[in-house]
Amino acid sequence: MAIAGKVAIITGATSGVGRGVAVEFARRGAKVIATGRRRSEGDELEKSARADGHDLTFVGADVTSEADCDRVAEAAVAAHGRIDVLVCNAGIVNDPAVVDTHTASLEWWNQIVTTNLTGTFLSCRAVLPQMMSQYSGVILAISSINAEVPVSRMAAYNCSKAAITQFTRTLAIEYLMYGIRANTVILGATHGSTNDAVNQSVMAHAEGGPLTIEELENNRQINEALGEKPENVGAALALLASDELAGMTATNVHLDRGLAAGFLTDMAIYKTVSDQWSFAT
Repeated sequence: MAIAGKVAIITGATSGVGRGVAVEFARRGAKVIATGRRRSEGDELEKSARADGHDLTFVGADVTSEADCDRVAEAAVAAHGRIDVLVCNAGIVNDPAVVDTHTASLEWWNQIVTTNLTGTFLSCRAVLPQMMSQYSGVILAISSINAEVPVSRMAAYNCSKAAITQFTRTLAIEYLMYGIRANTVILGATHGSTNDAVNQSVMAHAEGGPLTIEELENNRQINEALGEKPENVGAALALLASDELAGMTATNVHLDRGLAAGFLTDMAIYKTVSDQWSFAT
């Protein structure tokens, strides 16, 4: 309960990792401002959290909107008088997730980069004045192993996530004297709709058509074995946001079950030799 009483803004909180983080923060006693574009899902999240006795308020907002990001920060200050934590989770892979770069449209590129990178910038810019005034604050930006291990035909997503890591490190050194910490959390596979969309798009592109039932089931089993549960991500972020890690800033924290270190390559070699996959259960 190291974040009990802290005021935390969680972007992209209506589903997947964002929802898991918002619920876990609220469960641990934080005063949560959850944001997202899908109002019905957000309202349901607030209702569910309050029914469990937690302090969670949903504010409908789009991170690509300068006015929306400012409004969220203002709502947090109006309700609680401060902002202790910002989790920049909102992001998209777009539909389709994978596109050959030589055929990619500018619209496809801009939608991903604007949401993932510009949205992170706007969210951070909105909370920084308040954090500066109170000489404290923690910013946690969600990135991906794609930032370090690029996936073919996902140029926009790869680049947006890589840029987030450098942006966060810039914040860390720029606002260190204000007591503000900034770290990047690099996720691998996670349980949720975004990860499912990426995997199906990648597999469909590779196979040249829709996946069979058998292929989908095999892919699901792999994702279940490698994927991180949203609530586990929330627990890790709660620790990173706590005063117990007051000395940690400008750091890339991996929550990827070894994927960025080369686990997939290791599995591919193992499969080549043994013609089977093996996962610890």
